[in-house]
Order: sequence, then C-alpha cells, then structure tokens
Amino acid sequence: MAKITEESIKEFVEYMNECGTRIEEGKIAVNIAALCRLVRENRETAGQVIELFCMMADTNPAYFQGALSIASAYRMVFGDPSLVEMVENQARAARVEKWLEGISILE
Repeated sequence: MAKITEESIKEFVEYMNECGTRIEEGKIAVNIAALCRLVRENRETAGQVIELFCMMADTNPAYFQGALSIASAYRMVFGDPSLVEMVENQARAARVEKWLEGISILE
C-alpha cells in the first residue's frame, strides 16, 4: 500500500482539476477518460480525496461534485460502486443532492 501524503493529495487534486471544464456557474464537464487514468494510477489517493471532499462539502456543497466525479471514475475503473453510493448518501443526508446534478461527462 502506497503512503498517502499531503503532497500526493495536492498533486492528485491539481491533476483532477485539469480533467474538468466549467461550463457554467455550478456546472462542470468532466473528461472521464483522463480522470479514469488518474484514478487508476492513484487508487488509494483517490479514495482519500473523495473522503476529504465529502468532509469539505459540509462548508461548501460544491465539493460533492468533485467527490462524485472521482467516485464515478473509481467505479468505472475498479468496478466498485461503494464510493459513489457513499457520496450520494452523504449529499442526500445534507439535503444538497442538487449539486450532484451539475456534472456532465465528456468522452
């Protein structure tokens, strides 16, 4: 198991941000192929970033968009839907699931 550091999380988030394009206020288009590559190469960091984004969503629900994007790529790459379910459940519990509607996929 690779050691996850603050630096590895920071690098992951920087590369992840390059996979998305803001298409309008509150909406982001995601290049899922690029995000899947990032997740495949950084499986453990991806899981940590999802958890971190869900915690940060307590103060800014837009973080659920990033968490769901990574979790969706994780599901596609590893066939594990548990992180998508976790993000959706947390967004529902916080009553901000509308933030999950602001994601679209670019091939």
